[in-house]
Amino acid sequence: MLRRSNFGEADRIVTLFTRDRGKISAVAKGSRRIKSSISGSAELCSYSVIQLAAGSNLDVITQMELRSAFLGLRSSLDRISRAMYLLEFCAEFLEDRHPNPDLFFLLLSALYVLEKSSSLDWVVSGFEVQAMAILGYAPQIAACVSCGRPAVGLLRFSAPMGGVVCGVCSARHRESIGVSAQAIEAIGLLGELELAVLGKQEPPPDVETEVRGLLRAHIRSRAEREMRSTRFIDQLRTL
Repeated sequence: MLRRSNFGEADRIVTLFTRDRGKISAVAKGSRRIKSSISGSAELCSYSVIQLAAGSNLDVITQMELRSAFLGLRSSLDRISRAMYLLEFCAEFLEDRHPNPDLFFLLLSALYVLEKSSSLDWVVSGFEVQAMAILGYAPQIAACVSCGRPAVGLLRFSAPMGGVVCGVCSARHRESIGVSAQAIEAIGLLGELELAVLGKQEPPPDVETEVRGLLRAHIRSRAEREMRSTRFIDQLRTL
């Protein structure tokens, strides 16, 4: 479940990410009642098997069978905040009723890994790189996005252009920022390794911070806004 809002006295309108139908909105009738049979399954960041009935405006949830409540994520603000960011990411980039099973299973994998991983931000960065690739927005790091020359030597990263620019082209892209070879290499690895593997790694703090900033700028440029949950995560890092 990606989002939910109260509706009437006892119902909720929920936004679901389903494997076969993509992102859909539905009414969870009575889910705010304590004794409701679906109240426990109608929580954010839960994985359930759901039966739906077609409604005049919105589908109606008729049955929910909880598969995982991801209780490990709810054990700390650090874990649940990253999970909420992933939900916001998917809600932002998914189109209604357009199935995307690859992203569905990537999200599910990320939530399971975040329950136990000690490298939370590295898992999130891996999710971002792989999700962007699935959506067709992968950051281009192999060649200059402006001229197509191989990405070697001193490079810069242009979020609006969606990748690296070479030294020759950088003068035409003044919004670009410097990027290290280590960050470029790390982004490549984040796109290739399974999230479970990334969750066991401890990248150098300076590389992790640089990669996080580059991906944040890249995603912000694609979404045309800053994800709200990133501000809360920023606040947690200062504690």
